[in-house]
Amino acid sequence: MVQAADASELKAKPKPGGANQELLMECYKALRLEGIGEPNPGGAGFPEQSHNWCVPAERLKGMFADKKGGSNSSSACSGGFNGLKGRNPLQMNGGLVWMPTEDGKCRRMERTKTNIPK
Repeated sequence: MVQAADASELKAKPKPGGANQELLMECYKALRLEGIGEPNPGGAGFPEQSHNWCVPAERLKGMFADKKGGSNSSSACSGGFNGLKGRNPLQMNGGLVWMPTEDGKCRRMERTKTNIPK
């Protein structure tokens, strides 16, 4: 039997599953709050130009490794990120990571800003 989904089910935000995915989301949000990153460029594999806030993948991985600790932080990060990409809370292209949800959209003041300190 097929049942129609109601509007609240269709609008439900994808959620991370597991500690590594939750930590990756926490790191993305922390970097964004610090203003690290830039609005997405246009082109193949990206949303409409300047639509979503992107953080550098290497910065995200570095922050994850610092918080996770241990020798397997790189594989934990890769596994967590692959799980998130499959469920859609985070996407990556060209070394940039963004949230393709309402929470990941650029605010007006961010659309003209670029802040990727080394």
